[in-house]
Amino acid sequence: MDGRAAPIGIVTGHSTPQSFSFVSQEDSVPPRLEYVVIRGTHERIDDRLVEVDLLAQVAGIEADVITLDDGVDFDQAQTLIDHAAMVPPRLCASANVLGFLMDGTVRQARSAVLPGTPVYPASDALLRRYFSREEASNITLGTLINRKGVEVKLDPNGLSRHLAIIAQTGAGKSYLAGKILEDLLGLGGTVIVLDPNSDYVQLRKTREDEAVPFSHAKKTEHADRIELYRVPGIQNRRYPEELVGPSLDYTIRFSSLEGEDICEVAGVPANAVRIRDAVNGAVARLRAQNRDFDPYALAQELADFAGVPLAEPALAPASSSSGAENGATNGAANSTANGAGHALPLPDGEDDSQTDAFLRSLASPAGVDAVSRESLGGKRRKNGPAGEEDEMRAARNALTYVTKLVRYPVWGHKTIDLDEIVKPMKLTVIDLAGTEKVVMAYTAEWLLSSLWQRALAGELRWPVFVVLEEAHNLVPGGRDVTKASRIVNTVASEGRKFGVFLVVITQRPSKIADDTLSQCASQLIMRLTNPDDQKAIQRASEVVSQSLLENLPGLNQGEVIVLGRLTRIPAMVKVGGRRGAEGGADINLVERFSQARTQAQATRLLGGDGPRRPATPLKRVELL
Repeated sequence: MDGRAAPIGIVTGHSTPQSFSFVSQEDSVPPRLEYVVIRGTHERIDDRLVEVDLLAQVAGIEADVITLDDGVDFDQAQTLIDHAAMVPPRLCASANVLGFLMDGTVRQARSAVLPGTPVYPASDALLRRYFSREEASNITLGTLINRKGVEVKLDPNGLSRHLAIIAQTGAGKSYLAGKILEDLLGLGGTVIVLDPNSDYVQLRKTREDEAVPFSHAKKTEHADRIELYRVPGIQNRRYPEELVGPSLDYTIRFSSLEGEDICEVAGVPANAVRIRDAVNGAVARLRAQNRDFDPYALAQELADFAGVPLAEPALAPASSSSGAENGATNGAANSTANGAGHALPLPDGEDDSQTDAFLRSLASPAGVDAVSRESLGGKRRKNGPAGEEDEMRAARNALTYVTKLVRYPVWGHKTIDLDEIVKPMKLTVIDLAGTEKVVMAYTAEWLLSSLWQRALAGELRWPVFVVLEEAHNLVPGGRDVTKASRIVNTVASEGRKFGVFLVVITQRPSKIADDTLSQCASQLIMRLTNPDDQKAIQRASEVVSQSLLENLPGLNQGEVIVLGRLTRIPAMVKVGGRRGAEGGADINLVERFSQARTQAQATRLLGGDGPRRPATPLKRVELL
């Protein structure tokens, strides 16, 4: 398509500065989402008329035949066709005006296109002026959906007002995010990814070696600038170390948490004032001893204060985590066997008799003899004041919450070194897969608060981009809040002034706080069919029109609408290939079924469980 192309339509009917309709022919009508141009229209600029070329995008196409209207039945239609009495079809297209270029910026039209004006196909050269950039610093996203010859290059400055990546599950948002991040790293960005699903743990390897063990795989050009942190002790990971390569331990120094933080992570209700006081008191006593304590030491301190035994087997750290919410452990961890071999549920901390029964079940026979029945039964000590007994009861109730934390593998005696992860041109992935949501929220709160303090003090030398995957779990909307809600909203509203930028990724924009989503001035939106999620996007963005919303369900996998400051005008893009291996694609079920059948047949032939083979990486379905 060049500037000498013949017209493909003529403007007809009613038109406005924002849209127009045109008739076309069967062999030349452009497809939906194609770009067309109106040449030589007149716009008044600075009190003078200027000729400009208006760029527009085809929004819809209709075809009708006068002799085959809605009132014709099948027999009549067949008769008309057999006798060649059918009038040629009329093809009518509607188009949305995108604007015109002047001095490198896109301006909106203020005059309507006149009926009778010819419509031309937009040339690739013209489209490159709108969607590509001549500057060296670009993020090459892909090509226009209908134009493989037109690359879409994003302006990195568009990230200065935060970025939201939104798509329903399976649309390819993790693939898209990985491409953005590796380009951002190549430009010199500092990136920190909070990864709850191990979607970004393979970024150091090339795509073609995704299933190859790390030691033998080809590495990306910036692999040495990517650091992976993983919570120690997590078993049966989605991607084993052999596949992703070496990693550093991600732990949280437990003794650095305030008593209120511990209560939040342990799930102590906000109105359980006495229990919270008991935890704060135990923390204060341990700190007075200058102890670098862990959850077990805190549990022991509470048990000693309450005058009850602490059974070590029941508090042994778990080798894996189920990812239960609010610190809840699985059924096996929520109960313990009593002398009769029955399981007692973990108390809720408010029922004294339930708490006492649970604590008695934890004790060995010798431990029960060593502790008075008055202490175990929660009765007031004969020689002690009533207030002291109330404090002991509160400590016993607090113990039921703190014991849960012993099983979290993330607690340790050191926290990640912030100086290391804010170095220039470095990408850090914190793999939180297998941990509880409260741990994820605490991690987000600690990271953003620490960055924020440095930023306010002028100690943050380089811009830092923090990627919040599954952001609706970290900063939910409505009345729901997490440990991270306040600081996420603070950074969303003010972070751009101090060099802390968010990349908010979610498949449920209707579940995320409006205050956070509305601060993301740039958006990458993929396929989205849920009406509530579509409305949430429209509420949060000033540039999302009804026509754009109507296009969201029709996007194919790997196609994205770019909005906001990243491009001069909204763009519909087919995402291009990326360098790093993917971690977020769906499992290839057909291949897994085949492997299962093979294993089942081998088991039947051998008359047992069959040969034990080492685990092999799962092959992933290509998203693009």
